[in-house]
Amino acid sequence: MLGFFEHFEMMYVQYAHGVMDEETWNAWSTHIRMQFHQPGAQHWWSLRKEAFIPAFHEYLDKSTAPEMRSIIDLLKEPSVR
Repeated sequence: MLGFFEHFEMMYVQYAHGVMDEETWNAWSTHIRMQFHQPGAQHWWSLRKEAFIPAFHEYLDKSTAPEMRSIIDLLKEPSVR
């Protein structure tokens, strides 16, 4: 988890400093939020978020989960044949 969130934080910093374009950031933002809003990640974040910059805390803590179905929902669907 630490490696993922360090990587996500660096993507956030690059976007915030204008190094990353908005289209690229939107893709990263979706990926970050998909991971962040999982129950296990939420618990981990509550224990470790102080290791990250305050602006990244605020971004994640105010974020909403993307409108995407979970892998569990997809696995429950009958296969299409």
